[in-house]
Amino acid sequence: MISRFTLFALVFTMPASFAMATIGESDSKPMAEPLLLDPAKLRKPLRRENDHLAIARAEAVNMAIASFIAAKGRKNAIATWAKLKTHQSRYAALAPFLAFAPPEWHKYMPRRYSILLPRSLEKLSKVRLTSTTGVVAY
Repeated sequence: MISRFTLFALVFTMPASFAMATIGESDSKPMAEPLLLDPAKLRKPLRRENDHLAIARAEAVNMAIASFIAAKGRKNAIATWAKLKTHQSRYAALAPFLAFAPPEWHKYMPRRYSILLPRSLEKLSKVRLTSTTGVVAY
């Protein structure tokens, strides 16, 4: 016997037009109208293998920047950041706020990924994450 609110979705084995939903208390009830599911809308965007690690590292840098500002005070953090001209020097300022951070900036991100640190901390925004295929949205 089919239980109430049973959903049969054969999206991956049959065309979308065959995906059916049955709502009823028993087998004696007629089937509801076909539920058309578009497989294209069900798929999540495919991510490359290291995208998740790179995104996690980018988020960690975002949190480190926020922690840097909180620890130094907004005005002092903005002034300190403005004096730092290279990515390595900015990374060195953020490293105490990053767990298990290697000493070199280029070793922090997975291969084929990079982060662009902001030039100024006056207007906060997420760091830009790029890979060899372009900008990675996160």
